[in-house]
Amino acid sequence: WKDPFSSPQFTGRQNAYARAFGSDRIYTPQLVIDGRYEVVGSDWPAVRRALSESARTPRAMVRVSGTRSADSDHASVRVVVRDLPKEMARNGGQTVIAVVEDGLVTDVARGENARRRLRHSAVVRMLETIGSLEPGATAGEFVREVVLDRTWRRDRIRIVGFVQDVRTLSVSGVGAAALPN
Repeated sequence: WKDPFSSPQFTGRQNAYARAFGSDRIYTPQLVIDGRYEVVGSDWPAVRRALSESARTPRAMVRVSGTRSADSDHASVRVVVRDLPKEMARNGGQTVIAVVEDGLVTDVARGENARRRLRHSAVVRMLETIGSLEPGATAGEFVREVVLDRTWRRDRIRIVGFVQDVRTLSVSGVGAAALPN
């Protein structure tokens, strides 16, 4: 079966992580945690270990806010990054936003999940780099206007913002906010 939420852009991101990890394999269900750990999503002990390791990593403060325009098809998103740990700022950072939608469902006809109804949370609908931090910079503020597809349920949309290392793609801070009506 074909994942209805896949895109060439997301496959490209998976390939970029494979290169960063020194591998050439991408697969489903692959989890990339903080851009530092790659595990099989169904391997719960490995997932717990990666999450535990990740929790020990120093973080930047990332604050996300958004406002929707009167026509409801556009939103202004603001991401503020502060206190990026210096060792993470060494290569410079990219500030990225993801528009995510909760409560989606897929009825699978074929494959290992045949005849199952899969429920999804935080499905990435749009992913965009909105700014850069120069090498050594530990703070920044970025604003971007985004277009919201008419098929997305407005009451289930959130904005996730994160800052990642330009070279390694490791994520050093994340924030999220609902997109108010």
